[in-house]
Amino acid sequence: MNCRNYKHAYFHRDLSDIESAEYNNRLIDVLTVGSYTYLPLFNYILNNEEYKNQFYELIQNIMPELNGELKIERNGLIDSTSKPDLCYLIYEATSGHKCPGAFLSDGWLSVLIIAAKIILSRIKNCPIIIDEPELHLYPSAQKRLANLLSQEAINRQIVVITHSPYFICWNHLENGAKFFRLNKYKEGCTIHELNYSNLKKIKGYEDPARYHLFDITAKEIMFADKLLFVEGQVDVGIIYKWAQKEERELKFNIFGYGVNGWCNFHIFLQISKELGIKKVAVLYDKAKENDKDPERNNIHLDVDLRQNKELYKDYFFCQLETEDIIDKDKNKKNGTFNIMGDLKDEYADHFEKIISKLQNYFSDQYNAKKSPLSQLSNTPVH
Repeated sequence: MNCRNYKHAYFHRDLSDIESAEYNNRLIDVLTVGSYTYLPLFNYILNNEEYKNQFYELIQNIMPELNGELKIERNGLIDSTSKPDLCYLIYEATSGHKCPGAFLSDGWLSVLIIAAKIILSRIKNCPIIIDEPELHLYPSAQKRLANLLSQEAINRQIVVITHSPYFICWNHLENGAKFFRLNKYKEGCTIHELNYSNLKKIKGYEDPARYHLFDITAKEIMFADKLLFVEGQVDVGIIYKWAQKEERELKFNIFGYGVNGWCNFHIFLQISKELGIKKVAVLYDKAKENDKDPERNNIHLDVDLRQNKELYKDYFFCQLETEDIIDKDKNKKNGTFNIMGDLKDEYADHFEKIISKLQNYFSDQYNAKKSPLSQLSNTPVH
């Protein structure tokens, strides 16, 4: 099922002559699948009370405002171009006003087609493959459609090809769904599968207070090609605020709201490898010398990354000069930025160099002469 833009929005066809040359002309009707128009499918559904009720119920679940009635009428187009030998799909609003399919939005037409194909899949008990169902739909409609498809997937296989994070649901993985990412490189295309077991290893995965770790912003990891991981949401806000103030256009995306501490870096790097993301960087804090707690000591991050040097050889790592990105009186941590979020003069040059290196790494012209792991701090490990 293709949900791309419709150049000719209304359905019309002589139902007794669906194989005619006019029908096969995509300029006349781009809404075709193989050699069959959607009009006979709508006609079949609307003339069966059971299927018709299911059809309208599906439409209401996806887009409640689409609450009118569909009809197929001969010579039903409301203008002088109507042809008496053709049938047309007509939408009648609750007010009684009629309009041809040409007057419906692409989003409405997309919902009608998807609902009709779901009914057809129920009748034939066959799988559904949908290409970009998010096209022309606003976010809340995308979410409702994603929920509906997940329910339909209980009884039949559904394959969704999407660029929208609204169709990514981590719970589906737990229930047996598979997530694949298609990467297009100069060498060709590769397919990578997300491993659910790695998601479960993330510290905070089942903590409701850490829900933001996996929200709509974090789901963009499935589509990103240049990604920077930082420790927490303060790091994300500080960097974006600085870039906005300095009028800098960053050549990378920062993952979600951070990874919730250095201990999660390694897992997110594994996930990035699984997904085939080639450009990934990590920015982390300097280890606090008197902090012996491995849960809070970034020295151990150095150890972890160095032990996996070959695995992460194409990734880039950089470290702040300070114990945190921002001053924290509670932990008595010195930050690169003050409590107001302003870059301190004494760390300005170092932070500028970090951003410059990141921009260079994420540029399309970047060609590493040596492993980015050489950028790791040389802090002695005991």
